[in-house]
Amino acid sequence: MDHQQLLAALREAGVDNRSFCIRGQALPGWFGEGGVLDQGEDGRWYVGGVERGKLEIAQWFDSEEDACRHVYELLTRPRPAVRERTPEERAADRQRSQQRREELNREMAARKAQQQNNGN
Repeated sequence: MDHQQLLAALREAGVDNRSFCIRGQALPGWFGEGGVLDQGEDGRWYVGGVERGKLEIAQWFDSEEDACRHVYELLTRPRPAVRERTPEERAADRQRSQQRREELNREMAARKAQQQNNGN
């Protein structure tokens, strides 16, 4: 599979266009961050990601076919089902969130008091 065949296979599989930039071709909806498949100056292929404008190469491949196969498998693999949290887990999460809010409120009050004391 080459990168043109990969593009066609991804479209056929219903992969969201915003998932990847392939061989310098930003797919419709790609907003400059996300996965990248391209060929390096040495002829090898790489798969990586762009975040905050910086490319991070995750893996190098000796052939276009291997790189394309990797991307196809990555983007079409079945996703695990989302496990519904129990009522007890949700209650524990709410309690942790409330405790954290209280901690932050105390810290903010302490900082405000310190700033007022430093200003006097």
